[in-house]
Amino acid sequence: MDGRVGGWVLEVDIRQFFDTIDHSHLREFVSRRVRDGVLRRLIGKWLKAGVMEDGGLLFSETGTPQGGVISPLLANIYLHYVLDEWFEQQVRPVMKGKCRLIRYCDDFVIVLQMKYDADRVMAVISKRFEKYGLAVHPEKTRLIDFRTPLYSERSRNDGEQRCGKPETFDLLGFTHFWGKTRKGGWAVMRKTMKSRLARSIQKIEQWCRSNRHKPIREQWKELCAKVRGHYGYYGIMGNSRSLGQFLKQVYRSWQRWLNLRNNKQKFTWEKFYLLLTRYSLPIPKIVHSVFKGK
Repeated sequence: MDGRVGGWVLEVDIRQFFDTIDHSHLREFVSRRVRDGVLRRLIGKWLKAGVMEDGGLLFSETGTPQGGVISPLLANIYLHYVLDEWFEQQVRPVMKGKCRLIRYCDDFVIVLQMKYDADRVMAVISKRFEKYGLAVHPEKTRLIDFRTPLYSERSRNDGEQRCGKPETFDLLGFTHFWGKTRKGGWAVMRKTMKSRLARSIQKIEQWCRSNRHKPIREQWKELCAKVRGHYGYYGIMGNSRSLGQFLKQVYRSWQRWLNLRNNKQKFTWEKFYLLLTRYSLPIPKIVHSVFKGK
């Protein structure tokens, strides 16, 4: 995809991926890379291990152990042969334009330069997954016109062309969209997904509620660690506004539960602002920059 013009993005969602991995195919894939019989038997025991549910032990012929440390590794091996090798060996060579697969575990998109290529991949990818016991979610899988507003022209009924607003797509917790640079050009920008931001704020709210009776200094130390952790992942260029929204909501949750922990003496916003002069939280920080290392 041309970074100045854009292209087409195939966003694919695998339905219940970790629960539907076929054990026979997985053992075959593992045996291609692992020659140690002891290790292969150990992996087999992990797959055969049952799951406790409602006081009973259930066994399944598909899926990887829920919560097991081996699950992400086995899932990555599975998709390496099902998707990565297939894309590099069978898909890329027959494409007319440029194309690229971006994947992290089961979260992935395929970026293509030409609409013709995108339609071809869209038509065969569900069959590829069905061959290995996986199913593509029909509603969450879609082909996105991710060309810049200058190039994403839609046809009217009268045949005239007009500039249309480009679509967006989500990947790894970020919403990708076209935005204006300071010099007036178009560039791909990223911001925290609304659902991820809401989930992060909800976790902070629950933590403040459960720990409201701890000493303020102890609360402050743990909140600082949580805020830095959020910045460590979502602190990318162009995402300052979302980071600011997150910090604002953290302050609101903290003040709310400090205020509710004592019915006799209210912890007003005036008192909270005085508290922040000593116990302020880390300000939004861009951790990941495209200019670092250049």
